[in-house]
Amino acid sequence: ERDLPARKILRDDLLVELARRGKGDARQMASLRGMEHRHVKQLIPELVELIEEARTQPAPHWPKKARYGRGQPPAMLTQFLSAALAYICRTKKISPAIVATSDDLRDFVKYRLDRIDSDLSPPSLVTGWRAEIVGKDLDDLLRGRIGMVLDNPQSDMPIRFHRI
Repeated sequence: ERDLPARKILRDDLLVELARRGKGDARQMASLRGMEHRHVKQLIPELVELIEEARTQPAPHWPKKARYGRGQPPAMLTQFLSAALAYICRTKKISPAIVATSDDLRDFVKYRLDRIDSDLSPPSLVTGWRAEIVGKDLDDLLRGRIGMVLDNPQSDMPIRFHRI
């Protein structure tokens, strides 16, 4: 009908939240933050239908997610990388929820710091499109090649990266 980018129709984070909930309940859907816009409200009946149709499909057989190393990396380190992830995603105009979960960040840290020699495939932030978007910057942060600087606390983007 209209040639618009997908995020102009429905934001990435809303799509992720709808998929995560997995229920075609129009009232719950309408109560989500961001669904109150007129053009989005009009989509609710169709979204309900699509979600209900998807629920009738057989579950895909995906391999279990690999876990790297034992224990947890320091919480402060994954929180630091979470802030970096939010910064990178904001500059690239993509929802962090699509790029990585906190488990993905923990796996990334364990994989990079423990130097695991295993048959496990590398975590999602090390390969593919996620690596292209955030992997190099996260690696550079872990290796001390770049740092995060508090630039302007009153700005929409209060931090920035600084090459060291």
